[in-house]
Amino acid sequence: MAYILGVDTGGTFTDAVIFDDAREEVVCKSKAFTTKSNLGVGISNAISQLSFHDYSEIWRVHLSTTLTANSIQEKDFFDKSYPLSREDGGEQNVRHLNRLLRYIIENWLRAVRGALDTYQITAALYVLGSDGTLMNEDAAKASPVSVLLSGPAASVIGGFFLSKEEDFLLIDMGGTTADITKIEHGSLRFCQQTLKINDYPIRLNALDIQTFSVGGDSHIHYDQFGSLVLGPKKVIPLCTASSFFPYLCEELNHYRKPDGYELFAGYETDCYIAGGRRNTIALTDFERKVVHYLEKAPHSLFFLAEHFDVDADALHLSKLVRQGYVYRISFTPTDVLHATHVYTEYDEKISDMAIKIMASLTDISPAQFISKCEDIVTNQLIFSCMQSIANFEKQQFDFRDSKATIFLMDKFLNPRQNLCSFNFTIRKPIVAVGAPSGSWVKAVAEKLGTRLILPPNYDVANAIGAAVSQKIRRNKNGLCFRN
Repeated sequence: MAYILGVDTGGTFTDAVIFDDAREEVVCKSKAFTTKSNLGVGISNAISQLSFHDYSEIWRVHLSTTLTANSIQEKDFFDKSYPLSREDGGEQNVRHLNRLLRYIIENWLRAVRGALDTYQITAALYVLGSDGTLMNEDAAKASPVSVLLSGPAASVIGGFFLSKEEDFLLIDMGGTTADITKIEHGSLRFCQQTLKINDYPIRLNALDIQTFSVGGDSHIHYDQFGSLVLGPKKVIPLCTASSFFPYLCEELNHYRKPDGYELFAGYETDCYIAGGRRNTIALTDFERKVVHYLEKAPHSLFFLAEHFDVDADALHLSKLVRQGYVYRISFTPTDVLHATHVYTEYDEKISDMAIKIMASLTDISPAQFISKCEDIVTNQLIFSCMQSIANFEKQQFDFRDSKATIFLMDKFLNPRQNLCSFNFTIRKPIVAVGAPSGSWVKAVAEKLGTRLILPPNYDVANAIGAAVSQKIRRNKNGLCFRN
């Protein structure tokens, strides 16, 4: 038998599949939490959960990841070690970024090798690049920038393979982002992209994928004007954290924001847990105490304020989150799904508690607050589809830059009893992949007047995409599967 092990290491989950290359079918699949402090644990967990033990029959291992892209989103590399340019077209920046990201790729591949050794898997190992083609370990280590969009590439290849469609819009909704691409005439579009990272250009060959900051773990919160907003930052969902630390629900209920207290940094539903960064030499003595305390166990914001006998803002937790010493646990679309019993893998009780707290801040009912959350997630996905379509047609504009466009989009997304309405439909079906897609994209397709396709195994399309990527070939339109 010819089996391929596909493994995708994402920001939230590590997915694995066993793919029968001869029959072109998924044998089994698994999903485990990505363990950022020790990636090998999450990878080993994903492999161990597969209903498969004939490891000697695996002849290839294909990998994909979002670790490099996520590291850029979460940290500011560009003001420290290397002088980067905004004018040279990105070549110098690519060289410097390769140096900065090399440790991440080497650490990840070392973790993969360790997990494979545990199960005595000796198959050849390949990494999926941003352009949808495979490279060996040495090539990935030499050019980490080539792996920058590996995760999105895997998802769109997986969705393309699973759907069996020829023309469609593909949405991959993960924990951190929604990635969108267009498949035409049975081909994935290919392009040379110039990504802007902190306003610095990074040029790379990649599949034509549009990325938006809307995922199952996107932070739902009120901005400084009192408007409910989604993202752009990712947090750990309350329901997920509370399933491992059940006392967090009671902390959130008991330790509340004092009447009249104005919170400038953080949110009342926030909890915090120690992050992956361990060198605390740059912190003050007090900040170091906070980090070390959270290394023992996570806690809610106002529990910490009482424990340390300081104002909540004086804990400097937002600063510690930015610097990677601490992770924020807060309210997300995943919590909305738990509160509405659409998805109940983790703790529903804390999601309900957070909704009551957030609804009370604007004097609305929990049901009204849930409806607003559902609208904001759905509308953000719809906007992402509309903007992607414009981008695919080489239109160099952002819908939000025009007051007239914003007016029309508001009429479409938030119809009211006014003098006019606006409609926007797409003529191709939507294929949705990624674990959250099954819960969110149905409303998107209905609003855009098109058909939704949820292919089998859509929740692990990224690992499937990595596994089947050796079947990809180039044609005049882009990349397609070999006949």
